[in-house]
Amino acid sequence: MIIHSHDYNSRYFPAMPIIEIQIRRRAGQEPLTLKAVVDSGADATMIPLRYLRQLQVRKGQTKWLSGITGGRYEVDMYTLAIQIGEQPVCYLDVVGTENRDELIVGRDFLNQYIVTLNAPAHTVEISL
Repeated sequence: MIIHSHDYNSRYFPAMPIIEIQIRRRAGQEPLTLKAVVDSGADATMIPLRYLRQLQVRKGQTKWLSGITGGRYEVDMYTLAIQIGEQPVCYLDVVGTENRDELIVGRDFLNQYIVTLNAPAHTVEISL
């Protein structure tokens, strides 16, 4: 079993679990390596549109998303290859967003792994 360990980002208060992921349009393409917030309360993974445009990912379906404040809005979905370290590539429909600078990995991605949040040690571990 391969375990990938990442440090929390202490620039947030309280500190936030962060992982490093690689995203690409398809396997074999040069990936972008980026930091992403681990959000086990988020249904969907959200990627800023500037990264999706950089990878030339095509827009797919439009779906409805409900926010934590109760609002509901339409979002565009993009199919993307996501990978953590040497783990197998995962193809996922992600939400493209303009109003965020940060990437968020939600349960649609996290539920494929064993995720251990160790807040006292400020580490997050991801394994299969």
